[in-house]
This record gives sequence, C-alpha cells and structure tokens, in this order.
Amino acid sequence: MATDTKNVPNDVLTTDAVRGASVQPGMAERTAVSDVAATEVIPVLREELKVSKREVETGRVVVHKTVSERDENVEMLLRRTDVSVERVPVGRTVTEAPASREEGDVLIIPVMEEVLVVEKRLVLKEELHIRKTTTERTAHEVVRLRTESVKIEPTGSVSVSGDSSKES
Repeated sequence: MATDTKNVPNDVLTTDAVRGASVQPGMAERTAVSDVAATEVIPVLREELKVSKREVETGRVVVHKTVSERDENVEMLLRRTDVSVERVPVGRTVTEAPASREEGDVLIIPVMEEVLVVEKRLVLKEELHIRKTTTERTAHEVVRLRTESVKIEPTGSVSVSGDSSKES
C-alpha cells in the first residue's frame, strides 16, 4: 500500500508516514504539529550540482620573425619597334583606289585626292611607305628580394609540431 505524502511538507515526514502506516490526507501534518513528542523528524535533503568552466593558461609560444634582404641581378631582353614614314609622290590618274599592300618589310598605303577637271578623275597623289625596324637590347636591373624566417620558442606545456628550434 502506497503512502500518500502529498500534504506532508517537503522537509518533514513523520515516522508513521515513513513506516507505511495508513495516513489520511492532511493527517501527517496534524500529527507533526499536535504530537511533536511522539514523532520523529527525518530531514529530506537534495543535492544540487553547479557546473562551470574557466580558462587556465598552460603555456605560451613566443614567435620571433626576422626579415632579411638581398640584392639580385636580373637580366631581361627588351624589344622596341621604331617606324619611319617616307612620302613618295606619285601623281598618276587611276580609275579606282588601290588597296594597301606590303612589299618586303614596307607597308604601302595609298593616299587619294580628287582633282576637279572637266570631268572627275581619280588621281593617285602619293603613297606612304612605312618601314618597321626592330632593335633589341639587354637591360640590367638590381632587384631587392626579402626573405622571412621564424623561430618558435614554446613555454609551459605547449606542443609545437615540427622542429621549433629550426629557422624556416
């Protein structure tokens, strides 16, 4: 038979209620108040857990970084193209405009002009002869290059993967 302890205070149970005696609702409470000498008081305890965390420094790492510079000679080939334009007078009448053309390393571009005569004629006034020449030269420059090196010094219980004493 289960004991009904709904009306019993949370912190006090009578021995009658603990032993399983038949207790009417509200009776244990009256017994605890009126007959204090005849009952035993058993405290009911409850433990509570509080969990927290905190940061604990277990070690440090000191990183030394240095930058070194060195001069490096660089040699490169530079190209330059110069163009010269020569005007060649022609003064010849043509029926239609000639196309631009190349003869060897010379580009020839016709320049047209209309001349008023009793009739209109197409006259080749001049041609532009454009010659390209290419020269090459070697340029010397001094270029400064930088190199970084790092040294790691662990302290405490810090682990560093790789060789921490070697400069990289």
